[in-house]
Amino acid sequence: MMDPFHNTRIFRRNQAEPNAEGGYVLYWMQINRRFHYNFALEFAVEEANRLRKPLLILEAFSCDYPWASDRTHTFVMQGMAEHWNGVMEGRIRGVRPARVGGGNRDYGGRWDCGDRGDRGDCAYYLPFVEEKPGQYERLLMHVISGAA
Repeated sequence: MMDPFHNTRIFRRNQAEPNAEGGYVLYWMQINRRFHYNFALEFAVEEANRLRKPLLILEAFSCDYPWASDRTHTFVMQGMAEHWNGVMEGRIRGVRPARVGGGNRDYGGRWDCGDRGDRGDCAYYLPFVEEKPGQYERLLMHVISGAA
C-alpha cells in the first residue's frame, strides 16, 4: 500500500517515539487554521488512528507577540468562532467540543472518547483565547504533558 502522505512534507524534529502513556494526540492549530484542506491535520488524524488515541485539536490564541494587530486578531478570532460553531452544529463531522468538568474553561481533566476511545476514532476541538498573561503558556504546558 502506498503511503497516503508525501514524505517530503513530514519533518521529524527528534528521534523520540510517541509517549505511550499519553492520553491523546495533540494537533496544535497555529498556521493553517482550517479544518478542510489541512495536510497537517490529516496527518494528526492518521497518527491518532494509528496510536488508537483520541485527537485533541488545540487552537490557542495569545495577544502577546511582536506583530500583533487588531486586523490579525479579528481574523483569527472570527475563524475560531466559525470553527466552534461548526463543531457545535455538527458541520465539522467527528469533532466534539473539548469540555471537562462540565465547562469549557476547566482544562484540568483528560479527554477521552468513552467506549470509542480504544479505537482512536474521535477528536476534540479546544479553542482558547488568553485573557490574562501566562494563561496561554500554562495551558500549552498542560496539554503537551498529556499528549502521546
